[in-house]
Amino acid sequence: MIAGHQRAGRHDGPEIIEETRQYIRDFDRIVERTETARELYDQMLAIYPERVNPGMLWWSARTLKPLKRLLGVGMTSESSKCCVLALGDVS
Repeated sequence: MIAGHQRAGRHDGPEIIEETRQYIRDFDRIVERTETARELYDQMLAIYPERVNPGMLWWSARTLKPLKRLLGVGMTSESSKCCVLALGDVS
């Protein structure tokens, strides 16, 4: 496994796949319990302070949270992801 975006000198190995899966699980969990993009961003940074490219995290949080407000609070993270893919950034 060779990661496309990583810190220089980091080992490329199969554990990167599970680390990425855990990051996505944490993101989905925090999406469900936060109301704003800022809350989502801050809570993810608290768990992953050294993650590469926090700008992409901010973009994702900004993109997802307006959708929850526009389309309804009861959305699941799966339906939110589908809307993000279909609509792009609506802010």
